[in-house]
Amino acid sequence: MSPRDDTSATPPMRSAPPPTRSSLLLASLLALVASARADLVPEGRFESGLNAQGVPKGWVIDPPGWKNSPHLSFNFLSEARDSTEGAGENHFVRLGNTAVPDEESVFRLALVKTLPSPAPSRLTLGWRVRAAIEATSRVNGWSSVQLTIRFLDDKGQQLSEQAELFRLVRSTQGRWIQREITVAVPAGAAEIELLPGLYLVRGSVDFDDITVSAATN
Repeated sequence: MSPRDDTSATPPMRSAPPPTRSSLLLASLLALVASARADLVPEGRFESGLNAQGVPKGWVIDPPGWKNSPHLSFNFLSEARDSTEGAGENHFVRLGNTAVPDEESVFRLALVKTLPSPAPSRLTLGWRVRAAIEATSRVNGWSSVQLTIRFLDDKGQQLSEQAELFRLVRSTQGRWIQREITVAVPAGAAEIELLPGLYLVRGSVDFDDITVSAATN
């Protein structure tokens, strides 16, 4: 009896067609966009808690001996998230100065972060801020709540004058305000240093959601 063909056998599986040039290009573009939007400073959201020194992880407080100054205060606080952000608590930081400021009254946080290599040509920075400051305590035109940025080379040396991203000279009446700005990155930049705080002014300031990403436009 001759062997019978088994027509019920499973047909061989066909291999997937190779990716087309257009699909590869699309995948590369999507990866590039995702990389560009990646936040370079997750520490700026203040959701990682405090280090052993009682400072938000990744940050330092300037001046270093601030705890010896009774007029300076730092607080790590939380409040209910906005309904659009989901449930839970949102953490933020508060810097305070109750003394009459002089020409050296700067109280701020500092964070140094390494840029990707090669460094992007521009950065987009965003942040939220809420301030209760005394306008009459201003020493000069530089007195304000500020967020500044420094660009450093691979040896930690400052490349140019620090860029003042934001200056606030009056209270926000208890409201958070949100800002975003795009800045050029100087040639040779390997690191950035962010410096949010009180500059020659009396009062308090809250910072949250400080983000940095490569500009996409």
